[in-house]
Amino acid sequence: MDSGVPAVSAHGSGFIAVWADDAVDAIRFATRGDGAPNTLAWTPGADLLSAAGTNTFQPRVVAVPSGNAVALWLRGTNPWAVESALRDLEDPVAGALDVPAAAVAGEPVAMSMPGTDAWSGVQNVLFSFGDLTGAIGTPTFHAWAMPGTYPVTATVTDRAGRQASRTQPIVISAPPAPPVVTPPPADPVPAPPPPPPAPIAATPPAAPPLIPSPRALTVGAARLTVPGRLTRTSLRTAKCVNVRARALRPATVTVRVFSGIRSLRLFGQARARFTRPATRVLCIAVPARARTFAPRTRLVIRVETALGVRLAVTGATVSRREVTVPLTG
Repeated sequence: MDSGVPAVSAHGSGFIAVWADDAVDAIRFATRGDGAPNTLAWTPGADLLSAAGTNTFQPRVVAVPSGNAVALWLRGTNPWAVESALRDLEDPVAGALDVPAAAVAGEPVAMSMPGTDAWSGVQNVLFSFGDLTGAIGTPTFHAWAMPGTYPVTATVTDRAGRQASRTQPIVISAPPAPPVVTPPPADPVPAPPPPPPAPIAATPPAAPPLIPSPRALTVGAARLTVPGRLTRTSLRTAKCVNVRARALRPATVTVRVFSGIRSLRLFGQARARFTRPATRVLCIAVPARARTFAPRTRLVIRVETALGVRLAVTGATVSRREVTVPLTG
């Protein structure tokens, strides 16, 4: 069955062999002595390193004591192509998790964690903020809505699917109350005549809504409420542009805000994972450059939703929609 001469490489107390199998016209492999033959071994899985019927020959293999290995072979006729497969049995290395020890509710916090993998490379770094939300990529930003102690977990995943994590708590406190100013006592004066009836105090204006000029938006499995209009004055004083998201089923919702006059650049973004139907307010942090926005600056809110809560799923169906928000004085 096997017409090719095997290429063999030792690793510790075991070895790895690869050879060309003319019966299926593909490259096969076998491992011995590492305690886990043919498991977690090669990207294609099973005991085939290449697709059947692809005219493969002249395999080579190099292994290291840990059992990791790289196999190479030729494919095709003329011209030939070189193909390879990687055997990665080691977890990636999670670097130092940089999370502040404390922060204030409603204020964005910067966090980061580097990840490395010498064999298969890093696929992504996933953050979980302990409040049922998360984000992909490092560095990242997040604002907690309520005081409390939250475990921040960062997980690095390599291209072989192996993972390493670090966790660090962060204490979120309530914003400080404004100071109470007591006026100085008045100088003693003679008793005044009875004052006229006091006028009826004017009713204080209602507090502005969380989302100004709310506008409804349906994107895939989510129902969102976005601002229908914003002012430059509010952007100079507010910490967030808020968007309310209601997921009808488990889904990932991503909201990005772009700004600009002639061209658009990223203003800020927020992402939330819903493991069940729920409603959540997403905070898109206002950047410092918003203080200098001109009256003609455009704001564009772009919303994307994907079914499921695993953010790294390949080929997930994504629904997308965007709206332009007027920016007044």
